[in-house]
Amino acid sequence: MGILSLRTPIHAVTDAYWLVLGVMESLLQLIACLSPFLEWDELVQLPYKLTLCIPAAAAAQRRDIVRVICINLLPNTLGQS
Repeated sequence: MGILSLRTPIHAVTDAYWLVLGVMESLLQLIACLSPFLEWDELVQLPYKLTLCIPAAAAAQRRDIVRVICINLLPNTLGQS
């Protein structure tokens, strides 16, 4: 009964983990798409805020965060004065 009783919570945690990764990926894609339309103050602060998320993110998401910062946010930020 011990293994059967733990099987359902383990699957729930695993499903929740994959759900969080999917939501994080979707949010990063949304940020990348909307970055050209952000106000200047929001655009300047967003790379710093995303950088703060790197330690808390899963290893697979860290690469995506850095990609969004380098490809989408920094060129828009550095291109304006």
